[in-house]
Amino acid sequence: MADDAQLLVLRPRRAGTLERLRELRNRRGLIPFFGRDMLERRYARTLLGWVWIPLRPVLDISTQLFLFGGVLSLSSEGVPYLLYLIVVLGAWRLFATTAYWATRSLEMNRTVLKRAYVPRLAIVCGSIIVSGVDYLIYLAIGVIAVVVYLLSDGTSHLAFGPETPLLFAGLACLILSGVGIGLVTSVYATHVRDVRFTLGYALGFWQYITPVVYPLSQVPDSLRAITLVNPMTAPIEMVKRGLFGVGELPAEAFISTGVFLVLFLVGGVLFFLRSESMAVDNL
Repeated sequence: MADDAQLLVLRPRRAGTLERLRELRNRRGLIPFFGRDMLERRYARTLLGWVWIPLRPVLDISTQLFLFGGVLSLSSEGVPYLLYLIVVLGAWRLFATTAYWATRSLEMNRTVLKRAYVPRLAIVCGSIIVSGVDYLIYLAIGVIAVVVYLLSDGTSHLAFGPETPLLFAGLACLILSGVGIGLVTSVYATHVRDVRFTLGYALGFWQYITPVVYPLSQVPDSLRAITLVNPMTAPIEMVKRGLFGVGELPAEAFISTGVFLVLFLVGGVLFFLRSESMAVDNL
């Protein structure tokens, strides 16, 4: 019996940024756990239940297609507007959903945080699961649209080639940007709801100053400077160029994205690790 006994040693967690990152690596299995919990909360106490998961993207595409593709008849640089909207809107939602749920992550898990210690970075990163599931649905709708275009006009309207890796680089930038925002806002969101309310409106406005529902080439010269300093412009244009072979890749937009990632991802990690304990203690 004595040989089978296991000795459990409890030690205080070590301080330091590298230690927190090492902790996240060792406990990375918690990321899908918290992500699944956030996903279930999206349709909790609803009549349709999990049906809301695929229904949200369908309604999102339908309403924006009616307004921007139908009523306003916006250009999509030679790509069918439906396909253009599915791909680019899905990429934008990857960023916006990650940022929003990362912001809410600590506050939503206050019960768990009060009862036991878990790596707080894993909770924030769980938001990637929510946005990832949404993106897979947009991707599935996009595949259906491509098949329909292949059968109807004999072309997929996709342009795979040397620039295709830009698609994945753009998507990675969008995810990292969303996590970076959440690292900062999640700390403040544990105290006041104003943070997530404000972020929700800010993301809605942010979408319309980003070339999501319209091409960058249609931005008036008087507003072009604003669009180029928008850190989400470059990733969105990378997605367009990587998949459709259209869009612009201005240097100013890439610089803005790089600065944003340094400030919110690198700086956000440092800020979060210095502030998380105080934020959780006050839950």
